[in-house]
This record gives sequence, structure tokens and C-alpha cells, in this order.
Amino acid sequence: MAVAKDYYNGPTHIIIMDDYCVSREEVPEILDRIGQQAYRDLCAAESRKQQNDGTA
Repeated sequence: MAVAKDYYNGPTHIIIMDDYCVSREEVPEILDRIGQQAYRDLCAAESRKQQNDGTA
């Protein structure tokens, strides 16, 4: 594990380790998984909201 990038963004010190870096080929797959999980979470939140609105 090595430091890939080390910099400051204003007062925040940002260190990016190379074990979190992925190849360009892996990016679409990762973004797809994130999108699928976000969609499931948003649907579940909306379902809970509708259930709560119906019982209030």
C-alpha cells in the first residue's frame, strides 16, 4: 500500500492510497453497482414514505 496522491484542498489534507485505485476498465462496473444500490435504497425510502403517509 503506497500513497498515490497527497495534497491539500484548503485546510483538508487528502491522501489517496493506491489500494483504492482501479483500472479504467473497472470503473463502469463499479458505477453500475453503485447505481443499482442507490436505486434500491431510493425505492425503499419512497416505499417507507408512502406507507407512513398512509397511516398518518
